[in-house]
Amino acid sequence: MNETQCTCYRVCLRIMNASHKHKKIEETIGVKATREHKKGDPQTWKGKAIQNKQGRAKLWGNDIWILDSLLPNTCKLDKHLTWLFDKILPYKKFLTKLRYEGVGMDIYCSYRTGSPTGGLGIHPRFYKTLAELNIPIEISVQFDEPLNEIFKQVSDHSQKKSIKMKKKSK
Repeated sequence: MNETQCTCYRVCLRIMNASHKHKKIEETIGVKATREHKKGDPQTWKGKAIQNKQGRAKLWGNDIWILDSLLPNTCKLDKHLTWLFDKILPYKKFLTKLRYEGVGMDIYCSYRTGSPTGGLGIHPRFYKTLAELNIPIEISVQFDEPLNEIFKQVSDHSQKKSIKMKKKSK
């Protein structure tokens, strides 16, 4: 494991399967999507088309409009949620109407770490806002190293600590 552990956070509002409403969303909320695609658009990664096994362009199977927090990914989750809620809370009625019309929507949170320990938490002050918006929260946890390597390092560390404790007790 690297000596420098990276912990990154990402938060965004995702509005799904409503491509016919993308323009209205931007006009109402007053911000452009940081990312969006429509069903049938080619999938890309870093500007290049992604191909399927047959060598054809992979196409998106859904529509999505995304508003990413523009804070650096090193900022804590609470700061990202505050940024996002400051942008969308004034439009609670509009977002609630979209949900009532059957538009898919969630708050997506990503936590990425190179450490086998730690985690993320959501401050209770955000629960009320999430309940008011009636928007589910999706949380993704990603490890920079394969889990088996992380668990091996934790196990090795625990064994070394146990050996040291036994030596001290003698």
